[in-house]
Amino acid sequence: MKKLRFLIFFVLLVQLFSFSVLGQSVVQDTVNARLDRANEMKKNDADAAIKLMESTLKFAIKKQDKNSEWKAHEVIGSFYLDNNQYDEALVKFQKSITLAKEMSDARLEALGLIRLAKVYIKLVRFEKSKSTYIKALNIFKELGLKFKEAQAIRNIGNMNTALGLYDEGLENFTQAYEMFDELGEEEMKSRTSHSICYFYLMKNQGESALPYAINSLEYSLKNNKADEIAMGYGNLGYTYSLMGDFKKAFSNYQNGVDTARKYKLTSIEYDTYKDMSVTYEKSGNYSKAMEYQNMYYTLRDSVIGKETLERVSELEVQFETVAQNSEIQELQQKQKIKNLQIILLIIGLSLFGMIGFQIIKKQRGDLLENQEVITKNDKIYRLEKELIEKELREKVLEQEKTEAETKILQQQEIESRHYALALENSNKELEQFAHVVSHDLREPLRMVKSYMGLIRRTLDKEALDRTKEFFYYAIDGADRMDKLITGVLNLAKVQQKELELRPLDLNEIATISIQNLQEFIEEKNAKIHYEGLPQINGDYLQITQLFQNIISNGLKYNTSDKPIVSIEHKIVDQKVELSFSDNGIGIPAEHQDNVFKMFRRLEGNRFSGTGIGLATCQKIIQRHKGNILLESKLGEGTVFIVVLPH
Repeated sequence: MKKLRFLIFFVLLVQLFSFSVLGQSVVQDTVNARLDRANEMKKNDADAAIKLMESTLKFAIKKQDKNSEWKAHEVIGSFYLDNNQYDEALVKFQKSITLAKEMSDARLEALGLIRLAKVYIKLVRFEKSKSTYIKALNIFKELGLKFKEAQAIRNIGNMNTALGLYDEGLENFTQAYEMFDELGEEEMKSRTSHSICYFYLMKNQGESALPYAINSLEYSLKNNKADEIAMGYGNLGYTYSLMGDFKKAFSNYQNGVDTARKYKLTSIEYDTYKDMSVTYEKSGNYSKAMEYQNMYYTLRDSVIGKETLERVSELEVQFETVAQNSEIQELQQKQKIKNLQIILLIIGLSLFGMIGFQIIKKQRGDLLENQEVITKNDKIYRLEKELIEKELREKVLEQEKTEAETKILQQQEIESRHYALALENSNKELEQFAHVVSHDLREPLRMVKSYMGLIRRTLDKEALDRTKEFFYYAIDGADRMDKLITGVLNLAKVQQKELELRPLDLNEIATISIQNLQEFIEEKNAKIHYEGLPQINGDYLQITQLFQNIISNGLKYNTSDKPIVSIEHKIVDQKVELSFSDNGIGIPAEHQDNVFKMFRRLEGNRFSGTGIGLATCQKIIQRHKGNILLESKLGEGTVFIVVLPH
């Protein structure tokens, strides 16, 4: 009993001594010094640090020092914010704002609002954070604190971005950029350049992003900030990719990769591989796109796998450590304790054991939950990887197929050129042949005709009629052969002569054609009707020949006492449709497909002709990008329909 009383007295004495020492420490230390010491302590002993902060706050309240009280609330709120205790952080920052208002210190109020806005960001309350930043901005404007004002505008831009208000966000960042530039704040200007660049890249506006990407990278290079340099090269590469300058894009990507490798910035390295894959795909190089896509996945897999193993190992070590401590405590609980001090120790250890058990339970639960999340994420990631690889493989195959088809087309083009050259040579030979026909062959023919005529005229009047008949047939054959040669020559000219297109009045063409055929028309006692024909673009000589051939065809194959050819027209779909109708003998249905073929004379020797006239007409119309059709009934006449561009 005496030992128990002595022990209680000793404990009370120790507590009194501790309070005395603590009181002296509080008196000696200023609030700032204590808070600074607490900030240093939180790195190694967070619980001791927060106790020191809370005791410092009580001290400031007791001394009625509102500035010190404000500072304590700010420091404690920041501690809670860093440790993800957001509700506690909100309370402290709101209290600091209230104190600032009581002191009528607008600057401290604005700083408190900035801290409060950061807590709302952590709570994913972006609208609330934005309105809080706006309040701080208005205070900074009133105080004329330009730098703080620019920072607040930049933070508002971040919130607009988070809310999906991209145009407003871009406007905020641009305004902040101009203010930092005016103040000469190069670091903040560079950071804001990075944000503006991101906006334009997100909008696929490479040219707008370019100056900001360059500005951000130049500052990073000047200040030797490795991570920002690597990211800056990546952003510049993606900017050039959007602009279609793939050479500069890949050059900057490679600089980014080299920097990331040098400073072991693995996540930036594999992110750059992903952008390179996208750019190669955009440039049409699907093989390279697949190569860099695989590099991205391989490096990303190794990083994620390493981080996962480290996290699992860390949890397992924590679990084993807590389990060992629990076993020790259980052994200690089994010992027989005879005095109050040992009993208190056992009670304390028991409580710690319960806490340890809860920690073990929580850690095991976290470990299992993390493993489940990792497993699910891994499955999703694998599926995503397989889909992308499949898509790229299909594009590679498609590209290879396209390349093969391109080679075939190139070969066909070469062959076509050979054929065209051969055709050109053939046409030249045909032209040469036509020249020979028109001169070398026609010349002796004319001589035959001439001398046969002389012989016929010099025959004695008493010569036999039979001899005169033979001379007639010989001269007629020579005439027909001359017409045939002339027809072939005209057809060759139609095919070879370059078209001289100009506006033509078809009324004038019809008049001239009739004048050229006037003797034949009078001989047949024929009538040609036309009126109000339109204009077209065509070759004067060939269109005139077209009219003459069709008109003469309508008169030649005509046994009517009064042959008639009527020319009418109509405009259909911006094309001129000319109808040449006659009252001639007509064309049987079974022969209508052959009328435009050379040397096809459907009436034998009943009517004079060469079988070349309509073939020549078809060539003329084809060269003018038109078409010719016919409608005919035997004994009722024929209608030739000529369609030409208007």
